[in-house]
Amino acid sequence: ADAQNYLQTDDQYDATTRIRNYKLLGDFQRHKKRWSKAISFYKQALELATTQGRQRDRAELIIRICACLFNLKRRKSVPDYVSSILTTLQRQKAYNYLAQYYLILGHYAFTDAGTGDFQYILEMYQRCLEYALCYNQFLLDDVLAHQSHHMPLMPIIPFCMQYGERGREVLSALRNWWQCNSLEIVDFSHLLIPAI
Repeated sequence: ADAQNYLQTDDQYDATTRIRNYKLLGDFQRHKKRWSKAISFYKQALELATTQGRQRDRAELIIRICACLFNLKRRKSVPDYVSSILTTLQRQKAYNYLAQYYLILGHYAFTDAGTGDFQYILEMYQRCLEYALCYNQFLLDDVLAHQSHHMPLMPIIPFCMQYGERGREVLSALRNWWQCNSLEIVDFSHLLIPAI
């Protein structure tokens, strides 16, 4: 509470520093699994990022808010948030956030709040893996299996394993898709959006 009051009243910080500090406070709360408090800090940063026209920060914060909403089981509001950031992420070639964007959509479709459409879930996870690989192999590990502090959501494998047989079917289909495509030179040109 003291840190939050300090950030709000101290005019010596510029907007960039305040956004970063709110993100850090939100991340701290998220790591403590205090989802509502994390959302509160992220929303304050989001408000600043929006007024300052900082689209990349805005997209990153929306992804973090969606991750917290997921953990609070308030999943129905996730599509409203994520639908507003896709164009920004594509224009800025923010592959790390695009991977997280598609991870959110895949997880969302898998849950009771989503459609549960097998093909759609598979396509979202495939896009997630493609964008993660466009970014680097470490992000690919993070979105697939290795939970890191960068990733606000659970990786694909442990998430799917929570859903029993249906989760194993998705993982098996993903593995088959990956094995078929990994033998070829992977062409990511369909993912790359020309700069405007």
